[in-house]
Amino acid sequence: MTNLRDVKQLILMKREVDLFESGEIDLFKFVSDLSGLLNALESVSKIHYDIIQSEINTLEMIHDSVQDSSIARWQGDLKKDREQSVSNLKKIISSVMEEYLKNSDSSVLECAISLSSNWLQCPFCHDAWATLSEDAMVVCPNCSHSSHNPKSKSSST
Repeated sequence: MTNLRDVKQLILMKREVDLFESGEIDLFKFVSDLSGLLNALESVSKIHYDIIQSEINTLEMIHDSVQDSSIARWQGDLKKDREQSVSNLKKIISSVMEEYLKNSDSSVLECAISLSSNWLQCPFCHDAWATLSEDAMVVCPNCSHSSHNPKSKSSST
């Protein structure tokens, strides 16, 4: 099972993907940052780790092909291959995050505060957000802290 520290790393990975897609960072920085974040993961399954590493490797090869002018020898559509790798990264990061959120993390002591029907408040930064999630864990969209979801199916018993 993924731990809280890894969730924070995955959130950072997701932010890197968003920065790359918006053009705020170049491919070299994107690949470098993702590699560092991936290497810091502790409890992500080997299968997920390998999939992420494979996509990073593809992006690194694309970058190297552009840098050393061997782009003409690239087998396939460079732009499409890059977009596919980024899309695959988004999917696997989301999948690992969803897996984490479905299970209660015993290392987290805090519970989000239930406000009204669809609203929760973060016990750390006190930001509130609307959610329909019934997962065991929630992540504050403002400060990225994880907390238990008071509206989860498992907490209502």
